[in-house]
Amino acid sequence: MMISVVVLCWNLVVVAAAVRHDRLEVNAVQACASMLNKLSWDFEPGLNYFSTLCEYEPALGSWSICVSDVLDDSGLAVDEYFNKSFETVGSICSSFNVSLEQYTESLHNASRYLQPFDRHSTLHHPVSVDKTLRTRVVNAFHCFTGNLDRSDDYSVVLCAYVGIVLLICACFRFFDLTAINAYLFRYKFMNYIRGYVALPTLNGTHSAEYKSWWCLSGLLPSRLETCHIACFFLLNIVLLSTGYEVDHYNVLFDGKLVQLCRYVGDRSGILAIAHFPLIILFSTRSNFVECLTGFKYSTLIALHKWIGRIMVFDVLVHSIAYTAYALLTHSFLMSMGEWYFRFGVLATLVLVLLSFWSLGYIRKNHYEVFLYLHIFMAVAFFFSCWKHIQSIGWTNWIYISLAIWIFERLIRIIRILHFGVATANIQLIGKDLLRVTIPKKSQFMKWRALPGQYVFLHFMDPMIFWQSHPFTVIDSGDELVVVLRAKKGATNVVLKRVIEATQNSSDKFFTKMKVCVEGPYGTTSPLHLFNNVLFLCGGSGLPGPLAHAIELSKSLKHKVVIDMVIAVRSLDILEAYINELLELQRSQVHLQIFVTRSAPTAQYGSISSNIHEQAVVPRLKPFATFHVGRPDLQSLINNSLSQNGPLAILTCGPPVFVDKARDITASTIVKNPTRVIEYFEEYQCW
Repeated sequence: MMISVVVLCWNLVVVAAAVRHDRLEVNAVQACASMLNKLSWDFEPGLNYFSTLCEYEPALGSWSICVSDVLDDSGLAVDEYFNKSFETVGSICSSFNVSLEQYTESLHNASRYLQPFDRHSTLHHPVSVDKTLRTRVVNAFHCFTGNLDRSDDYSVVLCAYVGIVLLICACFRFFDLTAINAYLFRYKFMNYIRGYVALPTLNGTHSAEYKSWWCLSGLLPSRLETCHIACFFLLNIVLLSTGYEVDHYNVLFDGKLVQLCRYVGDRSGILAIAHFPLIILFSTRSNFVECLTGFKYSTLIALHKWIGRIMVFDVLVHSIAYTAYALLTHSFLMSMGEWYFRFGVLATLVLVLLSFWSLGYIRKNHYEVFLYLHIFMAVAFFFSCWKHIQSIGWTNWIYISLAIWIFERLIRIIRILHFGVATANIQLIGKDLLRVTIPKKSQFMKWRALPGQYVFLHFMDPMIFWQSHPFTVIDSGDELVVVLRAKKGATNVVLKRVIEATQNSSDKFFTKMKVCVEGPYGTTSPLHLFNNVLFLCGGSGLPGPLAHAIELSKSLKHKVVIDMVIAVRSLDILEAYINELLELQRSQVHLQIFVTRSAPTAQYGSISSNIHEQAVVPRLKPFATFHVGRPDLQSLINNSLSQNGPLAILTCGPPVFVDKARDITASTIVKNPTRVIEYFEEYQCW
């Protein structure tokens, strides 16, 4: 199924660039038409620019002879390609009902009355175009249309590069699932690449937010992601900068500068629109790329953003080049009177505005406003682009993008309907922590979320039912458990509903609410293939590692050494997962809990939270070791490394915590290049 989807997508990309412009029979028709239409014919032309060639028999005969001579000059089969040339003639003369028979007959008739080419007199007979002249004009059209074809080819190259990268990542994902990596990672060369390139953060931050100026903030890609993005951008620059064939006689354009402006404008515009399917693909939830490669949702969003920024670059080059072309040819005012040009200007303005609106500061502090305006501006940009190119071609790229988007939306609706509407039990723990328990209906018991996967929840409240938010989920078989901390927006509305319900009920800090579950999404880590597993988790990053630990503890492989390290600022998160943590009591999981803040403060705490914090410790102490302070990640990894066999390190937690674990693991791999150490990260940035 997955392979079929990949093949289908690739076929769609190829189809989008399948129309060839640089065909001799087409160039011959257009070149001959451009030469002959400039002559003075004994005919009163109509409103159509080519009405003389289509309606006046001597002109039509001259046209057909010129095309035949061009084909004969090239050594092609004249009869075959002459008939093919009628497709272009018929398109130019579509308003005049010129038939193939009429076109062919004009060739034979004109050859009997043919006279030399004369630019200065009024013509009332067929003329023959000089070979040197027609060769130059045909070559000029070849340079022009050849650039369009190369641009189409290069757009496929861009998509193919992304496809190759995804295929390589899919291979390594397959190696993960089949334990082949356990053999590959015994080699120093592989581990040096992983330790220096594949795993480390770019500049000490990846999951944690990077800030420069007040509005310029966001997430930096990892070092490997940076390599992929940089290579894509460099490839885009190379494809944009090379492969131009210039007409030295300047037949079509007044000077080489005008030619280059037009050629660069065409190239950059075609490359820009080829980004559309990639941008849509990496923005979707029901994404086969995620299943195929094991990419996290945050990685897909990073690719979505950076490919979008590269498209912005191409669009700006396109706009600047075409503006320069219009100014150099003194056609700017005339161009602004054309709707395709106006929509091109509008699309550029909307895209620039969309880029500024997507800054990390706005996304972080005003997410809901960002989301809906982002969607609105994206739709406006797509519509403007479609109107811009509707009459000139390349709309297939937009149709492919729409097909991907519509297909993904249908899958999302099917996923929601598959689980149905459920009644969730919502419990308030502490000040702002909510435990959401969603029972499965009997007919949906086969619905299963694997450890580390996530779902999007729709809370069926009149104020927020249209919103959905992602949460990592624990599937216990007959119910789903989601723990969330109330912040702004939808989660704050849910918190208020719980508080309101407890004021009118004997059930303190508890209520019910209808929910819809969309998912599951994401992939799971193949920890069952390892002899040693170290979980490094903290805060809200507990559910994924905890689900893995429960799953491993139920397996029959008792020789596995499982160390679980949990770092929390306060104990309410442990209370939220107390039922799941107690499942580890009779397992081989060695549980260590680090409390980084020894006691609740007045600002944080409440009466109910203090009761929970006092109650949770005695229940966990029989099988868990408590520490005060931050865990020493390097020491913990070294201790796990002292065990025999391959080591899997899985991290999930606060961004700074995860980045530190990632860099320490990368450094450890470099220092121990013959050991099999695999790093899994389940931190998600939404």
